[in-house]
Formats: sequence, C-alpha cells, structure tokens
Amino acid sequence: MKTTYQHLNTIQKGSFGEAYAKMAFTLEGFEVYDSEYDDRGVDFVVRSRSGKFFSVQVKSTDPTSNPFVKADKFISSSDYLLCAVRLTEGQQPAIYLARGSE
Repeated sequence: MKTTYQHLNTIQKGSFGEAYAKMAFTLEGFEVYDSEYDDRGVDFVVRSRSGKFFSVQVKSTDPTSNPFVKADKFISSSDYLLCAVRLTEGQQPAIYLARGSE
C-alpha cells in the first residue's frame, strides 16, 4: 500500500482516515453502518459480535498534531469512541481508540 500522504488536502486526509477506520473495524469483526449526516459528531456506527453498538468519531492527524473533538460534539459515554488515525509519511496508518467515558 502506498504510504505517502503529503499530497492529500485536509478533506482527503479525513476521508482516507474514515475509510481506513471502517475497514479496520470490519476486519476485527464489527458490522459498520454509515451515518447519513455528520452533524452530531458521529462518522459511523459499529456493532460488535455481542450486539453492542458504538458511535464512532474519526479524526485524521499527522505526527505533529493531536486529534480533538469540539465540546458540543463530544459524547461522554462508554459507547462513544474517538478513533484517531495518524498518517505518517512512509508508514502504514496507526489507529488509536478512546472511549468517551475515559
């Protein structure tokens, strides 16, 4: 897989990170459901094998920046996941997860 990201603009990096996160969840056995609109800080919803649902917000970053979610979009709940996808030139994307309750 190509591992250069510098030619992508901010929107493209965000779209790539979201698609990468969806695939990672799928490979781990989750069902992935797209949200029609992203006006509430939820990019997609996943369902675990046990039937538990999680709302997922994805943020794509580079090695020099930290992901953040605006306070009015953040959900302090154990079924809300912040998924950070770090894009580092020459490396596969790295994924970090944090629950909204942590």
